[in-house]
Amino acid sequence: GTQPAESLANYSTVPMKHEHGIIVDDKLRTSVRDIFAAGDVAALKNPQTGRYEPRAQWYAAVSQGRIAGAMMVGHDELARQPFGVHWHATHLGELYMLTVGEPLSKDGNLTTLTDTSQGAYRRVTIMNDRLAGYLSLGTAQPDSLAIKRIIDEGHSIRDVVKPLLKGQLDARDYISRQRSHATRSMLTQKLPPLLRGRIKSGPL
Repeated sequence: GTQPAESLANYSTVPMKHEHGIIVDDKLRTSVRDIFAAGDVAALKNPQTGRYEPRAQWYAAVSQGRIAGAMMVGHDELARQPFGVHWHATHLGELYMLTVGEPLSKDGNLTTLTDTSQGAYRRVTIMNDRLAGYLSLGTAQPDSLAIKRIIDEGHSIRDVVKPLLKGQLDARDYISRQRSHATRSMLTQKLPPLLRGRIKSGPL
């Protein structure tokens, strides 16, 4: 575990918001103008729970450092995308572990499914037909960032629950297909009725 160093917030002459770390927004700005926080000390808002909490992982620290640096030199265009849900991936020898979102949540509105086939353990939490959390433990590592994007972008998993639970879903390809369907739907809705039937089916 880690314990955020909140001494800067505690001794700041201007009150700086902190709760389990120094509270920042998606551009890593603290509550004090022109002061940024990144890495283990930065408490980001969890979009699923509303709580502010640090993300003490290497990948998160690197991406936050880049954004904080860009913000301090005036390149705020590099910080347009929100951080989304938290995730963590690691491995010990041939054992891989991945957790994304809230797979262990006790929220009564969530449906939890588990699978122990192929010598692995996988757990998914679902709200309606949207993925809320994913946990995988086994000898293979799923595409962690692609699964994170499925949650962040709110894609329906109604038709892919089984392959996701079995660790057989190509998450990156699935996102690509979902975006193609959304784009095609948007285009056909805007075209005049006589032209809608002329759009070819298949990937864009």
